[in-house]
Amino acid sequence: RLLEALARGMEPTEALLRFDAFLGQLPSGVQLFALFAANPALLDLVAEIMGQAPRLAETLARHPWLLDAVLDRDFFASLPGVGELAAELKSRLTQADDMQDVLDLARRFNNDALFRIGVQMLRGQADATSCGIATSAVVDALIGELVPRVGEELAKAHGRVPGGRFAVLALGKYGGRELTAASD
Repeated sequence: RLLEALARGMEPTEALLRFDAFLGQLPSGVQLFALFAANPALLDLVAEIMGQAPRLAETLARHPWLLDAVLDRDFFASLPGVGELAAELKSRLTQADDMQDVLDLARRFNNDALFRIGVQMLRGQADATSCGIATSAVVDALIGELVPRVGEELAKAHGRVPGGRFAVLALGKYGGRELTAASD
């Protein structure tokens, strides 16, 4: 079944090589094939990613926990807006004990959200415009939650400038709500 799924893609040899690289990155305790047996649609999606979306395949190889997100019933639902994303991020950040935890949790949130957006684009469930808006919403949520925390960290280390303020300016692709997976 795995080979059949990989062979359906546009580049079956590349798909097999990417899948091999993916397997090589997995922790030894991951029961991937049992997961595929229980969720055949997941196998088809992974094969599709390996064959048609090299960037998503690389992301999945680096972050195999993203497969768990695919199993969430809301994964293929409409892409969330900034309010929903910010609430989710804020909830995740409650697990942080220090600033390093905040940054690690924020990176994971970003990876999860961008993977979901990429898969929806791959599957034709979202077009480039809606993906740009959704990716910008992810960044909005991250900035909204991280800027105050970073400001507090800077104030602890260096003090505050009396009357000082700062702003975040969104220029370029971000300002135009046209971010892509390749954007900084």
